[in-house]
Amino acid sequence: MINLKSALRATTRDQIAFAGSGGKTTSIFTLARQFSCPVLITTSTHLGSWQAHLADHHFIIREKESLDLETIDGVVLVTGEPVVENRLSEVSPSVLGDLYQISKYRQIPLLIEADGSHQKPIKAPASHEPAIPSWVNKVVYCLGLSGYGAPLSEYCVHRHEIFSTLTGLKIGAPINQTALINYITHPSGARKNIPGQSLKYLLLTQANREDLRSIASGIARKISGIFDGVLIQSENTDENLNNTSSNPLITTNILAVYEPIAGIVLAAGSASRYGEAKMLVEWNGKPLIRHIVEQGLAACLSSVIIVTGCFDSNIRNAVEGLNVQVVHNPNWEEGVSSSIRVGLQRISSNVGATLFILADQPFQNSQLIETLVDHHRQSLSPIIAPMVEGKRGNPVLFDRVTFPDLMNLRGDIGGRGIFSKYPIQWIDWYDSRVMIDIDTPDDYQHSLEFI
Repeated sequence: MINLKSALRATTRDQIAFAGSGGKTTSIFTLARQFSCPVLITTSTHLGSWQAHLADHHFIIREKESLDLETIDGVVLVTGEPVVENRLSEVSPSVLGDLYQISKYRQIPLLIEADGSHQKPIKAPASHEPAIPSWVNKVVYCLGLSGYGAPLSEYCVHRHEIFSTLTGLKIGAPINQTALINYITHPSGARKNIPGQSLKYLLLTQANREDLRSIASGIARKISGIFDGVLIQSENTDENLNNTSSNPLITTNILAVYEPIAGIVLAAGSASRYGEAKMLVEWNGKPLIRHIVEQGLAACLSSVIIVTGCFDSNIRNAVEGLNVQVVHNPNWEEGVSSSIRVGLQRISSNVGATLFILADQPFQNSQLIETLVDHHRQSLSPIIAPMVEGKRGNPVLFDRVTFPDLMNLRGDIGGRGIFSKYPIQWIDWYDSRVMIDIDTPDDYQHSLEFI
């Protein structure tokens, strides 16, 4: 099962703001409890006073008071003074800045509630919202799916008139997937006030039913590229957990994580056994390398990178017009590990995993790639590989946690060089043709029989 910390790739160096609706506070405290180190929580807006009991320590810091948090441990909530309606006020800008400095100096996470939603599943921001500090490195926008299908009204959408304006949905009309997507993608909707350098995550909460999970998956696919990650979360009320208030605690489960996944096509070899550039042989009326790259593109990978070596110019010509990045490995003769390093250096910083696709295995297809990606969304396993008739197949997916070890590989060894360091999720695949690779002209002639 994936926890929120893993899904957000959260570390002790993070300052994370939470905005939106549908379970922000629950998600903040859930994330805080998943760290083994102290965690600071604060708010740049009002916070329900009943929520203070969720922390181990609660400090009320007034405007000009200094912070003395040298010995903090556990989950520490820092707020301003209580105000009307059982609410705690936000901390002052100077206190917020002090918390940021403490977070950076001590390398402990700082989590900030930057929005209020009156406990509605959906909200639209007023002109002053959300109050996200410019220095946060991640923003999580929460949206509760329990509002899906309900009439657009004040009962399920905080500031429903603004939501109507942003989405084009009429007051009283059922909230549908199109309206949610319009809101999520609107610059004045879920993306509002997010600092340019921050990673953006959409957390779709309350996906407690199968139909809501399907809606969430559809949203995640349709907004690909707008957020750095889309998380689908279900929630359960557990009245048996230790709880000091009349409100039962909420437990959360991350059901799926949609992140950019890159494909790296390894095509740098000299094909010495074949006698010529085997990745350029004809396959279904086109060069083999083009056929293989098109499989990656058909699988909707966020990017496809081709690492070339001996036949750089020939490969560039073969894939002309395709939405790919071609990069030459000047050290290709050092072995496949050098091509792995070159490919990883070209992927975007928000990529959650990469697949290494071989340029001489023509039956690697988009369906297999999508299957590996789908399993990664539901597990975030470090390594996922197909198992074909008891043998390891290709391509192999590597989560970003493995990238440092992949970068340290040397010589003519591929990703299998780190298999012993990580648990591997094997996926049974029943098309044995994916095991066919082309090393010699005879292999090529034999492979044609299976098209």
